[in-house]
Amino acid sequence: MFVEKVLMADKEIDFDTRLTLETTVRNLNDPQIFDQWNRFTKAQIKEEASQEAKQLLNLLVKKIKVVN
Repeated sequence: MFVEKVLMADKEIDFDTRLTLETTVRNLNDPQIFDQWNRFTKAQIKEEASQEAKQLLNLLVKKIKVVN
């Protein structure tokens, strides 16, 4: 969902999409992912948001590997 709705988006993310993503992140009940999500969503400039998005994606991939 993160890749499709955020990384591959060709426009700004609308409120409903952001709310859906945040709800999904909260439902994971993983403080590490939630903290990184907050860093991503609170980024003030595009470069910072880009870096935080990369960190979030990296964390999600690592967590998927652990589960599998």
